[in-house]
Amino acid sequence: MLRIILIVLGVLVLSVIIFGAIMFSALNGGKASIRMPEGTFGKKGKKILLAYASKAGATGEASMIIGKAIAEQGAIVDVRPICAAADISDYDAFVIGTAVRAGKPLGDFTAFITKNKRILNEKPLAIFLTCMTLSKDTPETRKEVEKYFETTRSLISPKAEGYFAGRMDYSKLNAATKYIVKNMVKVPEGNFLDEKAMKEWAGEAAKKIK
Repeated sequence: MLRIILIVLGVLVLSVIIFGAIMFSALNGGKASIRMPEGTFGKKGKKILLAYASKAGATGEASMIIGKAIAEQGAIVDVRPICAAADISDYDAFVIGTAVRAGKPLGDFTAFITKNKRILNEKPLAIFLTCMTLSKDTPETRKEVEKYFETTRSLISPKAEGYFAGRMDYSKLNAATKYIVKNMVKVPEGNFLDEKAMKEWAGEAAKKIK
């Protein structure tokens, strides 16, 4: 009897470990080969850093759109993956973006905010996110998505916040993430990035952080 109990306990512990590993893999979800774009736009004006955290590439694409639009308002905008944004002390303002996993900003985004919260609170700042919750953009989903930045707002006080639908391409996810988003969470595949909405928000955000 004791042997059977030990076997059952062992199976349960192993199941928990496997499930935890799958969830960790899913939450840290994109493939290593995903390209993270960067660039510098604009020739004069305030120097603005747009740093972003992305897993499958959509937030990087959104960042390039937003960065170019802000530069057109009269600024020099460096668009960088958040992992490449080391010394930020020379910038006049900031725009920080993130993808969302399980209703939360990516860990790299939160770590960056936490590490640099002093300077981010001293200079003009805007934040934005991309998520598949907004693939169906309704007042209800908007209200839900606004909660994703609750923890972020406890650290910083952004002058503007942007919320955009993302893009889901199953081929850019690792196996664990693909299984969960397709079969359990049932996230639809497709490109829901709204370039017009991003440019409009960028224009308004630029006024608030200049």
